[in-house]
Amino acid sequence: MPLTVRGQKGSQAQEVEKFCEALREGMDLEVATWDERYSTVEAESRLRQAGRKPSRDRGRTDAAAAAIILQSYLDSMRHQ
Repeated sequence: MPLTVRGQKGSQAQEVEKFCEALREGMDLEVATWDERYSTVEAESRLRQAGRKPSRDRGRTDAAAAAIILQSYLDSMRHQ
């Protein structure tokens, strides 16, 4: 969920909510959202630590951010 820095739902988050609702209506699946704030910042930091230049490969940065978001969600499920 692309929340604002203050944790509020902006226009992009509202679009994500509409998409999630369409998924829920069209499929018999649970749809969970997860706060993605700062995931790109963390991904860029990790890539730099690994000797990569995040600014040169946006796809790699996006993939790393997605992995960070997914791992955060999975970690939270483990601690329930």
